[in-house]
Parts: sequence; structure tokens; C-alpha cells
Amino acid sequence: MSVFVNNAASRWKMLALSYAGIVAFAVVFQSVAPVLDLIIAGASLTHGQAGGLMSFFALPGIIASLPAGILADRFGARVVGTASLLLMTAGAALTAVGESYLPLAAGRMIAGAGAFALTVALTRLISSWFAGKELGFAMGVFNTGMPLGTILTLNTLGIIGRTYGWQAALHATTVISLIALVVFFVAAKDPPASLSSVVDRGSQGFSFRRLGTGIWLAGLSWLWINAAGISYLTFGTDYFLSLGSSPAAAGLLTSFLMMGSLFLSPIAGYMIDRGASQKTLIIVGSAMASAIYLLIPGLPTYAYALTISLGIAAALIPVSIFSLPPRILPPAHVGAGFGILSTCLNVGILIGPCMVGIARDMAGGYHVGFIMMAAFSLLSLASIALLRR
Repeated sequence: MSVFVNNAASRWKMLALSYAGIVAFAVVFQSVAPVLDLIIAGASLTHGQAGGLMSFFALPGIIASLPAGILADRFGARVVGTASLLLMTAGAALTAVGESYLPLAAGRMIAGAGAFALTVALTRLISSWFAGKELGFAMGVFNTGMPLGTILTLNTLGIIGRTYGWQAALHATTVISLIALVVFFVAAKDPPASLSSVVDRGSQGFSFRRLGTGIWLAGLSWLWINAAGISYLTFGTDYFLSLGSSPAAAGLLTSFLMMGSLFLSPIAGYMIDRGASQKTLIIVGSAMASAIYLLIPGLPTYAYALTISLGIAAALIPVSIFSLPPRILPPAHVGAGFGILSTCLNVGILIGPCMVGIARDMAGGYHVGFIMMAAFSLLSLASIALLRR
């Protein structure tokens, strides 16, 4: 117990560094959505190609996430996190200078490889420092970083893009990623050797047999809820603009999806620490999200109420998902578990926006896309319902 007391200050410092990293991740990840219409016009893209810029961000993460988790288990999160931030920054820079589809797609792929390896390293770092104590609350705080970065991005980059051009907006995200890289490299550290009895850094070696089925079911649930959510974040601004909303209002309505997590994730994490069921929270959140996605295109006059409710539903899910690996996996495989979650997340990001974008091009509107988002959310519910605790 004294080990945790003596390292209390370091635990919260590492959480703060991880928080800065996930905010930078969110800014780079969501940088395309607020200026999507400008990129479509400036680079002569179809909506399907534009959706592909979100999907291509996830493509390398499908391959890189699990190895990143295994490497974090073996060599520590600091090494993997630093390398990941370097790659994410380089990809963001390439995207910012791209003027056609090929360099834009290449930059997004490079940034995505680093970004999703980074999420694995950061969650591994937190689970290591908070092993056995306040993990749910720590993950709840950490999970407010993604919505904060997304909200800031959706509500600022569009204004920057329309004032100075979409490339200026993307250059701003590169600077933010670079700052996060420098801070993480200077200050991040793995738990001391005195915690090795609690944090087994891969000494047993990796084995798929030790993972069990639970982490894969959690991964599938995470895949489908993100296929829905990232599709909404990608095309939400464009959808509300098509209804006549101002750019500021369209960005706000889209960002409500993340605002619920910004305020409610720590509460959900605290509830989990006190015994609340992650499975139940995910089921409730997925069911609510599915219903709301169906209602949004049919009830445009209730857009604010529906999108705020969507944010509340979404807040129940991420902290529940990310607090599962340390509780259902052996300590030596927690990083690999986070890698599986990231891999599944990337599959969801790959298929969701691309499918919804193609549906938008074929149908000429977003009604079919919202039906697809609702179906994705139901698949998330069905996947987690099979989890046995």
C-alpha cells in the first residue's frame, strides 16, 4: 500500500501527461471534419473520398495497435508513446501541406498509425500507475480528453479554416501534436521497479490463449459504437449545414456527442470503482444512441434536445470499455488488451464513415446514413450482451 502512497504525485502527473496526449490525438483525428466541405471543394473530392480521409486514419491502426500493446507490455509505455507521438506529428504535417487526395490520404494514414499506437501506450501507462486503485476514476478523467479535444476542434477549426483556409487549420493541429510530443518525451516515465509485483511488464511473454473471449467481445462492442459515432462526427456538421444551420451552430450540434463524456465520464468511472457494471452501462448507452440516431433526421426541430441526449448516452460507454482490460486480463497482457480495443476501434472507423459517405453520395441525403448509425449501435449492444463477467 505504501508504494501507491509514495508515488501518488507521480500517478496524477502521468495522468495529466496522458490527458495532454489524448487531447492532441483528438485534435489530429477530428481535424478533417470541421473543414470537410472546404477540403471537398479545394481538393475536388467526393463525399466518399472525404469519408475515406477518416477511414484511412484508422487503417494502419488495425495493424499497429496490437503490436504497440505488446511492445508497451514489454518495454514500457514511455518508449512506445514517444515514438507514436513523433509519427502522429509527422503525418499531421504531411496532411496540412497536401493539396490533392493522395498526399492527404498518405498523411492521414501516417498520423493514424502513430495516433492509435499512442492511445494504447497512454491507456497502458494509466493502468500501470493506477493498478489496483482508482482505475475507474482515472480512466473517467482520461476519457474526458477525447471529447474536450473534439469539441475544441469542431468549434474552432471551422472558423480558422473559413478565415485563413483549411490548410491553416490543419497546420494548427500539427503544432498542438508537436507540443504534446515534446512534453511527453521530457516528463513521461513508467512505474518504478518497486511496482513490478503489481505491474508485470510482459515477463510471462505474450499468448493469445491467455486473453480469453471477453476482450474480443468488448472490442466488437467498441468497434460498432465507434462506427456509428465517428460517422456522426464526420458528417454531422455537413448534415446540419445542409439544413441551413450556421457553421457555429452545426459544429455545436455535432460536438454535443462528445460533451456528455466531458462532464459525465469521471462520474461513470467513480460508479464503476464503486461496483457499477460496465456491461450494463454499455448496453444502456448503446440502446439510447440507436434510438436517437433514428430520430435525428425525422425531428429536425428537436435537434438540440436529441444531440444533447446523444451525448449523455455516449458518455456511459468509453470509460466502461477502457476499465475492462485490467479487470478481465492478466497483468502481463493488459497492454495487448488495449491493443485489441484499438484495433477494433480502427476497424469501426474504417468502415463507418466510408459506408455512410457512400450512402450519402448514392441517396443524395443523410437519412440512410442515420439508419446505418442506429444499426451499428444495436450491434454494439448485441456484442457486449454476450460478455460473461
